[in-house]
Amino acid sequence: MFRPKPKSLACVRCQVRKVRCSKEESGCDGCRAVGVPCVYNKRRSRGAKAALPSNANAYRTSNGTSALSGRVQNLEELVNNLLEISSHCTPSHPFNASQSVSQSSVEEEVTASLGEGKAFHVDPIVSTWPRDGILGQLTLSIRRFRALALQQLPATKPTDPLPILPDQAKELIDSCLQQLGGELFVSLVDSELIMKLPDVINMPHVQLDVSILLVYYLLLYHGCSLEDDKSSVSSDLASRLYLQCISILPQWREKAAETTMYFVGALGMSLAAMEYQDFELSWTLHSKACELAQLLGLHMLDKISSCTSSNASVERKRQGFWQLIQMDMNFRLFHNMAPTISGTDWNVNLPWLSYKPGVDGGGHPTVSTAAFIANSRLTLIGMEYTSALDKAAADPFFDLECHIDVRCNEIEATLEEWCLEDWVRRDVTLIERVLLAEALLSGYNLFIIMNSRLPCFFPTASCGHWTRAVGAARRALKVMLAVVMPKPSAASIKRMFLLRPFVAILTLFENLDMACNEELRCMDFATLNRLRNVLAAVPGNQNHLTPIIETMDCLMRRVRARVPNNV
Repeated sequence: MFRPKPKSLACVRCQVRKVRCSKEESGCDGCRAVGVPCVYNKRRSRGAKAALPSNANAYRTSNGTSALSGRVQNLEELVNNLLEISSHCTPSHPFNASQSVSQSSVEEEVTASLGEGKAFHVDPIVSTWPRDGILGQLTLSIRRFRALALQQLPATKPTDPLPILPDQAKELIDSCLQQLGGELFVSLVDSELIMKLPDVINMPHVQLDVSILLVYYLLLYHGCSLEDDKSSVSSDLASRLYLQCISILPQWREKAAETTMYFVGALGMSLAAMEYQDFELSWTLHSKACELAQLLGLHMLDKISSCTSSNASVERKRQGFWQLIQMDMNFRLFHNMAPTISGTDWNVNLPWLSYKPGVDGGGHPTVSTAAFIANSRLTLIGMEYTSALDKAAADPFFDLECHIDVRCNEIEATLEEWCLEDWVRRDVTLIERVLLAEALLSGYNLFIIMNSRLPCFFPTASCGHWTRAVGAARRALKVMLAVVMPKPSAASIKRMFLLRPFVAILTLFENLDMACNEELRCMDFATLNRLRNVLAAVPGNQNHLTPIIETMDCLMRRVRARVPNNV
């Protein structure tokens, strides 16, 4: 890939992150956040320019080779400088440069190829925030987490066999289909075909379509994540499966067609990339999934008035489409991305959910039903909010603050009506707890983001909108801890990252840093410290979590320095 030549006064560490450094300062924000000194390129003395010959043709013929050799010499000097700098660097945690560069470069090339060569960056936490200090530190730690997440694994090719037996693969696929069969179009997968693949996939004379391979590896990946939650020993099989999916994406893009398997693969891979906080790849695949959904006609399931069928197949498609709309709304709210399928004409009714049992043994709706209905209401609230933003931009007299107050009251009423917080504390299954947490964090994050768009939103105790946002952040952290406890694992942490927890973490750190009163400071500090300890207690070799843990430690030390007697 093309890499621009570093500027002579730019910091070697930070120039790839587009952070400007200055030799007059002791260090830049990027290097200071990770606790390393800035390193600058050495100046090279400028030599005298050679006089041009009078004959232009003679100049082209005689100096063409010398100009090329000069470029090669400059490139060699740049490489030598970088190698010399890297030899003097001693990071706080082990880092294999060759593996990290190879894996990150593969992901960059995959993202670029899927996006048709258009380079773009997505803010991993939130696109707009009143203050940049703490947001910048957390953002940098997430990007370092993403770079380190897969560095210890060897490079993977599409043809490489996986260390998994056929019987084990069948168990993982069956577990995934049983627990996730009603979520995000998984029910559209031909289960009989997928269950036969473990016996034939390694046969040399069997050639499978790349769309089937991607869905097969994704089902194994999610099944492996579900099994990892049951064991205290962390396995790297899920990460290997994710790399396998990454390796076949270029072939997948070349052959992508309007089929169900390509659609399910794009959607599932978008969610998997989100677990690794790779929002560029996730957004690219989400856009592709929305494009395929329109080609398959999933956005017009109820366009014909006579289409009132309530069979299980149509109901699952309706539910899956509404979950796709929710994902699209999240990209708009968190990352300020343009609407894809939600910005087009679509006609899909809410499902009746009649293909599922309506109530449980106690006369209450099932967890999946309650979570889906709550999420759908929150999606409608988000649509009204984005519409209000457009009105406020066009009409300076539009009362955006009043509109946001009404929407926040609707969020609180929705979460209270379905008693989702009470259900999280009950004895429910892992998948049910995740579904509940997804609905709750969607509401809390929407609450925080809507208030953060107001001009009066600032971390002071006198700001009512800030106080309400902090209350939502406190409740969100309690839900996050309920998801990963009592036995945190690598799979549960990735699942928590899928729920976008860093908006609430950012809000609480801002509150501790600026506006928190003495009564609640100790409680919030203890909650954040507990979350930090959960990340540090994940079994296995989880060095990629170190940047996030170190950033939280740094922020908590700053809080202690401000009020040493209260925390």
